[in-house]
Amino acid sequence: MIDIISNHLFHNCENLHTVLLSGPIKTIGDFSFYGCKRLNKINIPLGVQIIGRNAFMASGINVISIPETVHFIGRDAFSDCVYLKEVDIPNSISTLSSNIFLNDNNLKTIQITSIHPPYVDSDEADFETLFYVCTLYVPQESIELYKNTSFWGRFRKIESIQSKDIQ
Repeated sequence: MIDIISNHLFHNCENLHTVLLSGPIKTIGDFSFYGCKRLNKINIPLGVQIIGRNAFMASGINVISIPETVHFIGRDAFSDCVYLKEVDIPNSISTLSSNIFLNDNNLKTIQITSIHPPYVDSDEADFETLFYVCTLYVPQESIELYKNTSFWGRFRKIESIQSKDIQ
């Protein structure tokens, strides 16, 4: 049984398009899919607990849905993903590591299911573009809480998850 996607396993594998993971995978290692520019689809299965640093950096993914079992995402995990448009972050994530979405200037939607805003261990400059072009979707009962934090409150558009589901 494979329970870890090893560090650098698919590093710069430029012809990788789709990855369908299954089984008891607990860790996606550091730099696992780094530089996989044609990788546009990956499923992260329930059971994964750790996404390593730079795991998907500079890959071609365009949508990422992180399962509830993930409790840690390493620094730069999704940075330089120029095609990334949508990210779903579960309430199991209490901290977002530094540079997690650095240079992801096409990111349009971040959905966070936690009623408590996650701590962001990053320089606000890393998110500067996102504050203006990205919509942050959060639980209805938490909109004001997100708006009143120094970090999340900088997003120009904060809406309820329910309104996203209606669109």
